[in-house]
Amino acid sequence: MQFHLFLSYQLYHSSCLVLFCGLQRYVGKLYIGHRHRNGVNYRPDGSKFTGAVYLGRVEAYGMLEWKDVRKFQGLYKSDERFGPGVESYPDGCQDVGLWLRDHLIKLCTEVPGYFPVLDYPAHYRYTDDRSQKGYISLEEDPFLRNYKHLPFDGNDILPEGVFAYSRNMDRLTLTHSFLECDALYFQKKLPEEDPWPVANVTSLLVRRMHVHKQRRCQVEFNSDVNLILSGARNAYGPSGPRELASEQLIKKAARGDYDGVSAILRNGLAHPDIADKHGYTALAAAAVHSRNALVNLLLDSGADVSKCSDEGLSALSMCFILVYPEESFKVNIAERSLHSYKWTEKSESSETVSDAEGIVRQKRWEAIQLLLHRGADPNASWAPPHLLFFADKAADAEAVELLLKRGAMSDVRLPSKLGGLTALHIAASIPGEEGVQITQYLLHSAPDLNARVEDGNELYGPDKAVIELLRHGADPNLPLIGAVRSALCAAVSTAYEQQRTAAQRIALVDKLLEAGADILAPVTLQEGQRKAVGTVVDYAYYEYYQDRIAHTPYHILPASEQEAFQTRRSLLEHFRVKLRERVILKEKEWDEEELRRSKKSDSAIHKRVSKKKGGSQHVEEMRSLRDDWL
Repeated sequence: MQFHLFLSYQLYHSSCLVLFCGLQRYVGKLYIGHRHRNGVNYRPDGSKFTGAVYLGRVEAYGMLEWKDVRKFQGLYKSDERFGPGVESYPDGCQDVGLWLRDHLIKLCTEVPGYFPVLDYPAHYRYTDDRSQKGYISLEEDPFLRNYKHLPFDGNDILPEGVFAYSRNMDRLTLTHSFLECDALYFQKKLPEEDPWPVANVTSLLVRRMHVHKQRRCQVEFNSDVNLILSGARNAYGPSGPRELASEQLIKKAARGDYDGVSAILRNGLAHPDIADKHGYTALAAAAVHSRNALVNLLLDSGADVSKCSDEGLSALSMCFILVYPEESFKVNIAERSLHSYKWTEKSESSETVSDAEGIVRQKRWEAIQLLLHRGADPNASWAPPHLLFFADKAADAEAVELLLKRGAMSDVRLPSKLGGLTALHIAASIPGEEGVQITQYLLHSAPDLNARVEDGNELYGPDKAVIELLRHGADPNLPLIGAVRSALCAAVSTAYEQQRTAAQRIALVDKLLEAGADILAPVTLQEGQRKAVGTVVDYAYYEYYQDRIAHTPYHILPASEQEAFQTRRSLLEHFRVKLRERVILKEKEWDEEELRRSKKSDSAIHKRVSKKKGGSQHVEEMRSLRDDWL
C-alpha cells in the first residue's frame, strides 16, 4: 500500500500520453494505471473532453467539445452529466440548468402557472419554517452506503500488493488508502466549514450534495454554479432547444395536450421529470389540472410520482390543497384552544356547492386516487402540513382511510408553533359521526395513543372549556345536583375560588350572564330539615357566612384570607349591580295593565298582613330588606 501511495504522488506531478486501441488518446495524469485528475481525452468521433477524471471515469467539472462547435461545460458523475451545466450552440443559444445524463432535469426559468404554497396562506401557516431548509454536512457523501464503511483497514480484506478488486467506486468497499485518495482528489481540508444550505431535500438534494463534494473544483467551470443553482439565467444566451422543449412539456401537461406531451417524450426532447426553477414538474401540472391520462403517461415514461417542489409540495399534496380549501375544515376545539392559533369564526351558511364545483372537486379527487394507486408517498411532502391533516380537519373519513391504507404515518404532528397537535387530537375534537369514524381509524394505527400536545410552557385560563361549552349551546341555567345548584352558584362557590383570581371570577360571571344565565332563577338553600328559596345572591351570602372568614375580624386574618375576603366582597358587589340591572330590566318588560293589577293585589295583601300582624312594622322590615338587596 505504501508503494502505491508513493507511486500516486509521483504520477500526480507528471504527464503522459496513453493510446487506447488506436481509437482514443489521453493526455494527463495517471494513478495506478488509471486516468486520474486533470487531463484531455480525444475521442474517436472527433470530440474532445477536457477536465478531471476519477480512476478512469469523469467525476468532476469538465468541458466536452464537438466537431460542430457545440460544447457542454458542467458537472459529471460516473461519465454522465450530473448537476449544473450549460450546453452552447453555434447560433448562440444555450441550454442552462441542472442535468441528468443528456437531459435537463431542472430549469433556471419559471413556467407560468406554477403552484406556490404562498398563494394559499391558510395552509401556509401550518408550515414549519425549519422544514423549508436542508443542510449538507462536509462529512456527508450521498453515494456512501453502509456496506462501504466497513472495513476501513485495507490490510484486513485485501492480499498484500492488491489495491482493489473492482474499479466501481459506488460499490467498492472503502479502505484507508481510498480515503486518502479521496482526500487528495476532493481537497477536503476544512472540517470546520459550516453546513451547506439547500432548498430541496428530495432527489435534487443528491445532485446538490455532489456539487458540494466538488466545490473545490468550481474554478474549472467558467459559469457561476451558484447562479444556476438559484435559478438565475440572465447572464446566458437565448433558450436552447432542450430548454424550450422542457418548458413546452410542462405547459402542454397543464393544458391537457396529450399528443403534444407524447411527441416530446417519444422524441427524447425533454425528461419526463423536468421541473422549472421552483421545482414545479410536468407531473404536478397534469395532476393539479386533473389530466389523469397525462399523469399515467408521464409516470409510464419514468416521472417520479413523489418528487417535491422546492417548497416541499408533491403533486399529491398540491391536489390535496385544492380539494381541501380552508372553507372545508370543520370546527374543532383542539385547535381553538391554542393561544398561538388565530381562530377565525367561519360562517354557518350552507355548504352546498354548484354542480360545476362538484364536478371539478370530483375530478381532483380522482387524480388523488390515481396518484396514490400509482405509488405516491403520502409522507413525501414536508409542507404545508402532512396530508393526513387535510382529510382529518375536513372530517373526510373516506380520505383518512385511504391515506392510512397507502402508508400515511399516523403519528405526524403540526408544527410546534401550533402546539404539536397530532391527527388523533383533531379527530377526537371534531363533533359528529365523522369525527368518531376518523378517531376509530386512527386508534387502529396510531403508535402512541397517549401522545401529548406541546403545550408544556403555555398557561391555560381555567374557563376556556366553559366558553367552548357556551359557544356550542350549553344551557347555563341547567339545575345541578349536590351543593352547587347552578353554573352561577359554582362561580361564587368557595370550593372553587382558589382556581381563579377576582377578575377571572367576575369575567366568568359576565360570560354566564351574557349566555343567558338567569340571576333571578330560584335557588333552594337547605340546612338540615330547613329549606329556603332565594337567588344566586342569597346563595353567595349563605356560602360566605358559613366560612370562618366571615366571623373573624379582618385585621386578624392572614394575608391569603384577607385577599379571599376582598375577592368575595368585590364579587358580591358585582352581583348586587347585576341583580339591580336585571330587576329594572324585568320591570320594563311588564305590561302596564299587569303592573296595575299587581299593585292592587300587593295592596290587598299588605292590608291583610297588617291586620294579622297587628301593624305595619313587619311589612316595613320586609320592604327595607328588599331595598337593601337592590
